[in-house]
Amino acid sequence: MPTVFGIICLLGIIGNSVVIYTVFKKSKFRCTSSVPDIFIINLSVVDLLFLLGMPFLIHQLLGNGVWHFGETMCTLITALDTNSQFTSTYILTAMSIDRYLATVYPFTSAKYRKPPIAIMVICILWVLSLLSITPVWMYARLISLPGGVLGCGITLPNPESDILLVYLVSILSCLCHTFCSHLFSISENSAKDGIV
Repeated sequence: MPTVFGIICLLGIIGNSVVIYTVFKKSKFRCTSSVPDIFIINLSVVDLLFLLGMPFLIHQLLGNGVWHFGETMCTLITALDTNSQFTSTYILTAMSIDRYLATVYPFTSAKYRKPPIAIMVICILWVLSLLSITPVWMYARLISLPGGVLGCGITLPNPESDILLVYLVSILSCLCHTFCSHLFSISENSAKDGIV
């Protein structure tokens, strides 16, 4: 299994690097990218951040869970792994909304589908993702494994009450995302009807 992960890591780094290079080359290395390009570049950056941490996870897998890189790297790699999951999901959702607006409301959504707005949305999504992984930053640490060795994992000090905090943050993130999507939909419908 580590060999498969290693191949995925190598191909992922090459593939995402090619995507970023191609998008930048298409825009002639200027900051005048289209909205889909902004989303695609950020999605590739998220994947690259995860893939750069993947060799550490492969090493841990090869060592039967033993972590040799210290507590700081444990926290950082675990946070990168979790952050990539949240940020990828948020960006893919934003891309889906963008594609929906471009297809269903091509003229009325044009004023919202501008690169500065896409950059603002991306910044909000990154901040939301970093807030969503707060429990990981707080609880990722070295844990004792059988045989007196150390592994890397998430340890909740009070699992019964702390798991509720994790669920609460996740639910609030979903509600916030749903609320923002709903507000955006309402503003689009209002613009379409000429109310705004």
